[in-house]
Amino acid sequence: MKTTDLISPLSQFQAVIGDSKDDVQKLLFDLNDASVGLAIPRERLERAFQRSWPEFENEMRSISVISSRDNLSNTVQRSEADMTEEILLIARQLDHRMAEIERYELRADGAPRRPSREIRRISEEKFIASSFAKIGWEAVRSSWEGESVVIVAQSSDGSSHSISRDFVERLAKSLGREVAVLGEAGKVIVRSDLP
Repeated sequence: MKTTDLISPLSQFQAVIGDSKDDVQKLLFDLNDASVGLAIPRERLERAFQRSWPEFENEMRSISVISSRDNLSNTVQRSEADMTEEILLIARQLDHRMAEIERYELRADGAPRRPSREIRRISEEKFIASSFAKIGWEAVRSSWEGESVVIVAQSSDGSSHSISRDFVERLAKSLGREVAVLGEAGKVIVRSDLP
C-alpha cells in the first residue's frame, strides 16, 4: 500500500510506509518531539530504534508475506473521479480558510484584499481547465450564470471525440452546480442533470 492509497479521514494524518527505515525513524522522532513532557533524549531513542529495527523489519516482512500468500489485498482502487473530487474538496477547504484569513487582513488603505468569491472562481476555473485537459479538450472560457456554469470547449487535437455525460455529471457534482458544455459555435454539446 502506498500513502496515496489512503482515503479521508486517514489521508489527513501523517503516514509512512512500514518498510522504509528512514520514514519510520522520522515518524518516531516526530512523535517523540510532540510528546513534550514525556519525550526521551534523542540519542537514547536513536539507539533503541537502531537496536529494534531488524526485528521490526522482519515482522513487517512476515506480515507482507502472509498478506500476499493469503491474497489479502487491502489496496483500494480509487477512480479518477474520486481523486478529483477529493482534490476539489481540499481546494475548497483551503479557499475557505484563506477567505477567513483574508476577511481580517486589510491593505494599507484599509480596503479588504481579495474577496473570497473571486478566489473560489479562480480555483474553479483552474479545476475546469485541468479536468478538460485530462480528456483531451480545452475549456476556452467559462461563465457563471446563476446556479450554473456554462463552459465553451473545443477538442485539443481537433478530433471529433465526444465528451461523456458521466464526465459532465462528475464535474457538476464537484462544482456543486449545473454544467452546460457548448461548442465554439454556441451549440450545446452536453448538459448535466443535477436536481
